[in-house]
Amino acid sequence: MPIRALPSRQLRARRSELAGVPGMVQAPGLDNLGTGPFGAVLIVAGGLRAVGGDAAVMAEQATLGFAGLLRQLRAEAQLTQQELAKAAGLSPRSVSDLERGINRTARKDTAVQLAGALGLAEPVRSLFVAAALGRIRAAQVLAAKPRQARGDSLASAGGVYGFAPALTSFVGRTRSVSQVAVLLDRDRLVTVTGPGGAGKTRLAGEVARQVAGRFADGVWLAELAPVRDPALVPAVVAAALGVREQPGMPAAGALVRVLAGRQLLLVLDNCEHVIGAAAGLCAGLLAACDDVRVLATSREPLRVAGEARYRLGPLGLPGPDEAADAAGCEAVALFAERAHQADPRFALDDQAGPVVARLVARLDGMPLAIELAAARVEALGVAGLLDRIDDRFALLTAGDRVAPGRQRSLAATVEWSYRLLDDREQRVFRAVSVFPAGFTLDAAEAVAGAGAGPAVLRLVDCSLLSPPQAGPDDRLRYVMLETLRAYGARLLAGAGEQDGAAAALAGHALGVAEQAAAGLQTSTGEVAAARWLDAEDATMRQVLAWATVHDSAMALRLAVALAPWWMLRGRLASQCPLLREAAGHAAPGSDGWCAAQYWLGLASVFTADMAGALSCFTGMRDAIEDRPPSRALADCLRCRSTALANLGRVGEAADDARRSLALAQELGYPAGEALALAHLAGAVLRAGDPDSAVQLARQAEQIPADIYGWQARWRSNFLNRADRGRRAGRRRPRLRGGAGAVPCSGRSVEPGATTGSDGDAGPAGGPRPGRRGAPARVTPDRGADRRRV
Repeated sequence: MPIRALPSRQLRARRSELAGVPGMVQAPGLDNLGTGPFGAVLIVAGGLRAVGGDAAVMAEQATLGFAGLLRQLRAEAQLTQQELAKAAGLSPRSVSDLERGINRTARKDTAVQLAGALGLAEPVRSLFVAAALGRIRAAQVLAAKPRQARGDSLASAGGVYGFAPALTSFVGRTRSVSQVAVLLDRDRLVTVTGPGGAGKTRLAGEVARQVAGRFADGVWLAELAPVRDPALVPAVVAAALGVREQPGMPAAGALVRVLAGRQLLLVLDNCEHVIGAAAGLCAGLLAACDDVRVLATSREPLRVAGEARYRLGPLGLPGPDEAADAAGCEAVALFAERAHQADPRFALDDQAGPVVARLVARLDGMPLAIELAAARVEALGVAGLLDRIDDRFALLTAGDRVAPGRQRSLAATVEWSYRLLDDREQRVFRAVSVFPAGFTLDAAEAVAGAGAGPAVLRLVDCSLLSPPQAGPDDRLRYVMLETLRAYGARLLAGAGEQDGAAAALAGHALGVAEQAAAGLQTSTGEVAAARWLDAEDATMRQVLAWATVHDSAMALRLAVALAPWWMLRGRLASQCPLLREAAGHAAPGSDGWCAAQYWLGLASVFTADMAGALSCFTGMRDAIEDRPPSRALADCLRCRSTALANLGRVGEAADDARRSLALAQELGYPAGEALALAHLAGAVLRAGDPDSAVQLARQAEQIPADIYGWQARWRSNFLNRADRGRRAGRRRPRLRGGAGAVPCSGRSVEPGATTGSDGDAGPAGGPRPGRRGAPARVTPDRGADRRRV
């Protein structure tokens, strides 16, 4: 609407005129003297009224439309939507849809019923029906009405009151704005939640401007951040709306009395620290004022009946393959624009683009953090910012000097949320910051204590944890943004709780790893166990690094438990230095040391270092062969036969395989027996006897042992290849990439050798299922040559 400037003499007269109006109040920041775009806000006959000149009324009537016409006539009749609907014999939804413009026209019978309920007389009645049918403009209906006093005209539809002018552009969030607007069309209370610095206030302002045209009495902002006493919330909201408290009536009652006949959107910004009072006020207004809607922003939901929640997450981040061309990403676009404001020389070129992409990802895509970082670009450059981002709380402090204190630095923003927690919730927040990535509720309770569950749920409500998402293993995991995790870690260290939390996390991780390792030893549990460890990868890496420094015994146990998963994922060879270091702290011949030697030997086989493999398995054999028979020795001899076979020492390989078979039979170890038979078959095949090799391989298949899935696959694969070789009447080639080699992980190893991810048995000395059958036996040659390397 065009704004009409008044000469000073007329302005003084207007003020004098309005000063005598009962209920007139000059609200801070609100021009309610009729000289600005919002008109004057009066408390007249229980509702808000706008005072404006004839030009203002004419401009309003020219663009009113039937929706605005119906709203104005209903307000003049002092009816609520429900009262009008009841009087007209319609549903409240029908009236609401007409007033919001969802239905731009009405059927003739509906229009006639509405005209009667509104008490319209001729000729206005007939003109109203014609306007409802879309035949004439709403302004013609109003022109036919008798001229009313100025104080009875309505505030213009589409007004936005109390919002400061935007001094920077609004970047991204197009989808979020549309989604919140849709929610407001459906629900009367919408709460936008999210962590501090996510941009909730700015989003609410954009939504308000987009939906203002739906509300005859506009959109009004009540800023609650400065309120310290929750009891003052109704009074602060009343002041924002220009509603003066009446003698003997509380502020909430005055608000209800004024808003009962109004159609407006009330925006309550920053409710989290007065959440109870804000919730109570919203519940009262929504119950008594059927045409009022509320858009709230808070770091946690109001939890009021009928509330629709919208969680505002980070800005869109570039994907792993988009770093080089990330200009269209929301987070990168925001940084680029704010950085250019701080330093006009900044350009998002091919060199800066990938660095900015990594920087905004480290900042979790949070708008406040990105804007604070962009403010430093002139002094540090983007590469310097990225190098120093680990100390983000000392770095990101150059906020807007006139912004609220909580928005001037990254630390202040996070602290605002942290201070709203009680002591127990603060302790749990600090404890779970030790997780490097997502964690389950069970994991949180293992680290923060058995009673941590309710506090974790509260942290989700307060936007300090993201809602749980299913991981690769289908378990629900909570995630803490990196910025929040860094803040929590700083508090954890300051409280002297860091060592305890790290030790608790290590104990939990070890339990998970050993339970998953047991699952990997079964064909039926292999996939689920591997996916479980996939989901816990970041935690396992962190705990293993911590244990290597603080608890070598735990480091060895954890490494041995993870070894079969590393092998399955093709990572065993790369973990050998860590495994070797952990084994160096254990006594030679101990269970942990033997298990480490076993996996180090297998890693050598997978990298075709047969001499290294033979050294590991021989050292293990020498350390334990004088002890009572054990599964560890059976596994060691079987794998040693693989190294010998690949070095061309077939006779020794067959001898070790026979000894392994004999031990497995003596110990009632069916998995070891089946695998020893398969390895013996490999040695026999290399010796030139394919018929015997096939027979041994088939005997191995018949043993009902629950073994590693990759062991079972290797065993079946070898039988198929041996059988094809027998039928072809030829010997298998000797090894290393020949036509009969068994491929694995990009390498080829001869039959009888342990191969890649479909390799040999599990950790030596590990738990195995009991014997469940009595297959045919191969009598081992007890007089076999036992020469040592």
